[in-house]
Amino acid sequence: HLGHYEVEVDGKMLSSWELYQMPHCCGIIVSCATYVDTVYRNKGLGTILNNFRQDIGRILGYSLMVCTDIEQNTNQRKLLTKNKWKDLYSFVNKRTTNKVIISAIDLW
Repeated sequence: HLGHYEVEVDGKMLSSWELYQMPHCCGIIVSCATYVDTVYRNKGLGTILNNFRQDIGRILGYSLMVCTDIEQNTNQRKLLTKNKWKDLYSFVNKRTTNKVIISAIDLW
């Protein structure tokens, strides 16, 4: 199943993310809008959820997962580096002036 995912405990959202097939490419899954509540950051939850997202991609038959992030999101940047994602490309978003980084990980 692709779309929006949430992890809740006692009615409080701990984390959420979205997964979508890249348009016109059945081998690539896109992970976006990842969020972990500030109370649960730096406790390993991000790594567990990163692995879970990758497992979903594998189960659904995808070969590659990509995501975009902004350079200022240091928590996500650390998580991606720690979990062996490869930065493929970066650019400055002319609408927001944020530096955007496109990263990928091989699911097989």
